[in-house]
Amino acid sequence: MNSWMGNSKQSLVLSWGPPVRIASDGSTGEIYIYENSTVIYNTVRYNHSMFYIDKGGDIYFWRTESGPVPARQINLYIR
Repeated sequence: MNSWMGNSKQSLVLSWGPPVRIASDGSTGEIYIYENSTVIYNTVRYNHSMFYIDKGGDIYFWRTESGPVPARQINLYIR
């Protein structure tokens, strides 16, 4: 994932496809959220990859998160 640092959102979308959610980063940028899910023993687990993109369109931070909550409900603030 570190290889995405400094790359453009256009190259991200060309490689990963459109995100399932785009949100504000709380400043002048955005967060592109990608999600996949797995089901284990009748329990859904969501895996999120989040790319923080500055106003110039470059990725400046990323993080991943897994849990029982889909992308539309996750907390997006940097921890």
